[in-house]
Amino acid sequence: FYALREGLAIVAEEGIGARWERHRRNHEALVAGLEALGLTMNVERPEHRLWPLNTPRVPDGISDLAVRKHLMDNYGIEILGGFGPLAGKIFRIGIMGVDSTEENVVFFLDKFEEALREQGYEAAGSGKDAAEAYYRSVMAEA
Repeated sequence: FYALREGLAIVAEEGIGARWERHRRNHEALVAGLEALGLTMNVERPEHRLWPLNTPRVPDGISDLAVRKHLMDNYGIEILGGFGPLAGKIFRIGIMGVDSTEENVVFFLDKFEEALREQGYEAAGSGKDAAEAYYRSVMAEA
C-alpha cells in the first residue's frame, strides 16, 4: 500500500494531464525515430497504438534476440520480443512512468540503431536525429 500511495503521489504531483501529454509526446518521438530508421510499426493506425508500449516489426534478416542481447549486455537496456504468433516478428519497447523522458527516448534510439547495424541492418536514416527534430518542432509550437 505504501508503494501504491507513493506512486499515486508522484502522478498527482506531476498532474494527470501533464503526465498524459508527456507519454504521448515521447511515444510520438520514438515512433518518428523508428520510422526514420526504416522500421514499420506493427499497429499501423496511430490511434490504435499504446503510448507506453511500442511494437516495431523486426526487419527481415535481423535476429530480435541478438539486438535485445546487445542492448542488455552493453547498456542495460531491456526490451522484449514478441510472443506467440509474434515471436521473432516484433520488438516490445516500453517507455512509461519515470522512464518516459526525452533523454531516454533519444538515448534508446541511438543504441537501438547501433544494435540493428551490428546485425547488418542498413538504417534509412537516423532515429536519434528524427526524434530530436520532433522534440524541437513540439517546443516551437509551445
